[in-house]
Amino acid sequence: MSRWVDLFANTLGMKALSLGARRVVLWGMGSTATAVSVAYDMDRGRTKGGYVIPVPAAEGFKDPFMDDDLYYESAIIENQSVEWLNQSIAPMWPYLDEGICKVVLERIQPAIQEAVPLIGKQLRFSTLSLGNETPQLGPVTSHLTEEGVELFVGVRYKGDLQLEFELGVATVNIADLTIAGEVMLTFKPLVNGINPIGGLEITCLNQPHLTLKLSAKGMFLDAVPNFYKLLKLAVDEAIADILVMPNNIAVNIPTVTGPRTDDATLKYRPPLGVLRVTVDSAQHLPGKTWTSNPYARLQIGAHHYYTDTVNKNLNPTWHGHNAEQDFMIFHPKQDLSVVMLKQNSMAADDVIGSCVIPVSELTKLKHKEVMALPLRDEAGVPMAATLKLRAEWLPLSSKPVEASTAHERNAAGRDAWRNGNASGIDNEQLTSLRVDRLFCAHPTVEGPYKVSLGVANKSVSSKKGRAGNLPMNLNTEALCELARRLCYAKLPDDKCAAVLDVGVKDYKSYKGHLLRRDKTPFPARNAEEEHDEDVKWAKDIMQKMKLRLANTEPVFQEILYLPSKLSPTFEVSVEAPQVVDGRQEYVSVAKGEYLLGSAGPYHLDGGYVVFGAPQVWYLGKAASA
Repeated sequence: MSRWVDLFANTLGMKALSLGARRVVLWGMGSTATAVSVAYDMDRGRTKGGYVIPVPAAEGFKDPFMDDDLYYESAIIENQSVEWLNQSIAPMWPYLDEGICKVVLERIQPAIQEAVPLIGKQLRFSTLSLGNETPQLGPVTSHLTEEGVELFVGVRYKGDLQLEFELGVATVNIADLTIAGEVMLTFKPLVNGINPIGGLEITCLNQPHLTLKLSAKGMFLDAVPNFYKLLKLAVDEAIADILVMPNNIAVNIPTVTGPRTDDATLKYRPPLGVLRVTVDSAQHLPGKTWTSNPYARLQIGAHHYYTDTVNKNLNPTWHGHNAEQDFMIFHPKQDLSVVMLKQNSMAADDVIGSCVIPVSELTKLKHKEVMALPLRDEAGVPMAATLKLRAEWLPLSSKPVEASTAHERNAAGRDAWRNGNASGIDNEQLTSLRVDRLFCAHPTVEGPYKVSLGVANKSVSSKKGRAGNLPMNLNTEALCELARRLCYAKLPDDKCAAVLDVGVKDYKSYKGHLLRRDKTPFPARNAEEEHDEDVKWAKDIMQKMKLRLANTEPVFQEILYLPSKLSPTFEVSVEAPQVVDGRQEYVSVAKGEYLLGSAGPYHLDGGYVVFGAPQVWYLGKAASA
């Protein structure tokens, strides 16, 4: 069997990977690729052929920044070109164009409308096409990890796109769009099956770099002088919400003979720990003192944070000025991006300088150690200005928190931290709540709903709930056929409506339509029109079913993560949209408090029931030792 796999791999230019007695062809990397055979020693947790795999999580948590074995010699491919893949994408690009344009209309256009003040709501795409130029992929690097196989692909797009906004008589064209970054594809988990890959995760560890140019007809750019900056920021944030870690595109792949991958586990990977970043000061910023109002924007993955503004200062300090932020770290190769900006009262804020540093470097800092980072201007030229910051790495513990010991550890850890003992930081925790679905028999407010997790005065909310699956085999044809049979059965209307799970008014409308049709002489009837009318009614009913399910039994399949101070309890709440001060906001409509370790379902006030399960870990070096 193994000889056949090697031959198959060599023929297709693929890489073959052997885990113990299992041999799997992973993917092709060019016609010159040769089969790779790696024998995996399950007892020692590392490969004999040079690749290293960490000990499974069930045997204890490993800090990826402290454990040299996690990525030590684990590269399968290093910086390999994939011209064959670029050539393969070209014929698929017209089909991808339509899907990408749909995402632009549904996700990016609303973000731009929200970002541009006053006139943003009137902006609409009038022309939208990504053109004929395809993205260029490469180089490619691949790693074998505990989760599966990670494939890092460089992406650069500079196309002949056609993007045009309209606002009354004014028109804005977006041209020369360039996007450069690196996409990570994770094939996970690897299972025993005809298809050994249970799922695919697509994400960017760091924010892709985007540039664009604008041209306008009319007085639009004069009327909105900061439109470029507002537009770029809106597009950056929309891309981050879609594809920058922890956000991703997760695809569940059937393994045929193996187990099915859990959707929530595939999409919501747990963090490795928390990086606490504190901005200390900046020196030698350019400009005039009386016009300098600097502040810093910090970003790791999709999470960004702004410090307070220090007015009229070229050497600002942020001691005690809202300069500390916790970032959940999901991958060892993430970076911290810092941008220094100058606040303007009448225009968009100006960029002073920026810097990027790997998170792995920050995790090596000792307690209270300060790191000085040189800034670069927007052209990438080094500046005299520097930024000083501190960082504290709080890895995850392998043992969940027990409610009975929460108060003891909280008091002990807090006292140790106040005394400056970094090794005693064990009063931090990471709480996760898996939210599967919500049920409410008689909702008092309409959805779509969100579920919120709260711990120690901090909270995080889920995305909006969506309708679950309709009954099996329910389609337009089946619904129409069942409705016809009930109509001819001459049963009470309310009973028939209950069987169909539709409103009585909707059932009567179809029944009246059917009876009128039967009275029409057969030669005057049109079978095709009748079928179209039935399908239209059924689609409308099924849409109402989905809306009702979204309001009464929404599905989430989401995992929330929240770092906080240690607490023996956590709060679960349901949020619904309401108008507050003229704006629609999500507010709590039901909540309940529970002890750590309390498994769901969670019965809240108002008859709401949240189906889910929690898990809690310690954060801090003492906890993971």
